[in-house]
Amino acid sequence: MTDTYKISVIIPFFNAVKYINQCLESLALQDFKFPYEIIMIDDCSTDESLKLIKNHKNFNLKIFQLSNNSGPSAARNIGLSKANGNYIFFLDIDDIIEKNTLSKLYETALEKDYDLVFCDKKWIQNFKNLREEKFDYNDDKIFTEENFSQEIKKRFYDPLYSGKIFGLTGRLIKK
Repeated sequence: MTDTYKISVIIPFFNAVKYINQCLESLALQDFKFPYEIIMIDDCSTDESLKLIKNHKNFNLKIFQLSNNSGPSAARNIGLSKANGNYIFFLDIDDIIEKNTLSKLYETALEKDYDLVFCDKKWIQNFKNLREEKFDYNDDKIFTEENFSQEIKKRFYDPLYSGKIFGLTGRLIKK
């Protein structure tokens, strides 16, 4: 019997030896009770990144390689084409996530059949959270089609508007 993956975590990487163990450890410690896969895409690393990942003991880990250095977007697109999960979660190799990240986002997505669920992030630099007490939204927010359209228009007409909804990492997206 084969389990369907509930989430595909997609991680592009390039020369990332110093980040790999922490990133993969944060995924190994997830309290998520359903099967999920980790898809890592090597963007032509020249260091020992690929070797380090191959030695990592995670049975849900799949590794793919680009033939030319093409950047994280191309790597993510390969990950998307290989993903088997019902939801996609993009993660950068230098990111770590709290142990309940996947479970909380997944539970929220299932609760009302949301297509997209996201949360705020910490930004740690020199052991300090640079986003302490800074939030994209002060309260939980549900975006209707109209809200979403308004956010798109703001972003389109004001290139300086960051449009917090439009980030890529830290989002659970229905495939």
